[in-house]
Amino acid sequence: MSDTSKSQTKMSFAKKLMIAFAVMMVATMAVGIAAWTGLSGLSAEFERAADKDAKKLELAGNIQTALSEMNSFEKGQEARTFADDMAKVQVYENSFSESRKLVGSLIGECRLLVHVERGKHDLDLLEKGLSSWAPLHGEFEQALAAKQTKKALDIHAAASIRSQKRC
Repeated sequence: MSDTSKSQTKMSFAKKLMIAFAVMMVATMAVGIAAWTGLSGLSAEFERAADKDAKKLELAGNIQTALSEMNSFEKGQEARTFADDMAKVQVYENSFSESRKLVGSLIGECRLLVHVERGKHDLDLLEKGLSSWAPLHGEFEQALAAKQTKKALDIHAAASIRSQKRC
């Protein structure tokens, strides 16, 4: 073998080191680019979760709170009727009506965010329960106005049992 062929097949240590460094640099850049694109997709998921899912949970909590307040206002009406405080009964009635309107608007807001059939079905059930509560509350209010507290208690108890079965 001649000297020129030996030098062509033999690389210096510096050349080998430079090639290895270049290969590692390209591999590092490839891993970095892959991580960057993966994190940007993950970032979009977190933003969606923070924006839409958190808003849905907040609305669901507000709906539950307003429904609990409606139930509480009915109980307050009962108690104030026993105490013969009809002015406070009327305040509770007004608050009940406001909460009922609030629940309706919250359900409407929630409909804009829900795209899954199960969620739409659940909102339909909530709306149905809310609209079935209206006639019972009307009867309840009439019984209270007529000072028929036993009848009012029975109506409230029946409405509570029905609402628990729906949930």
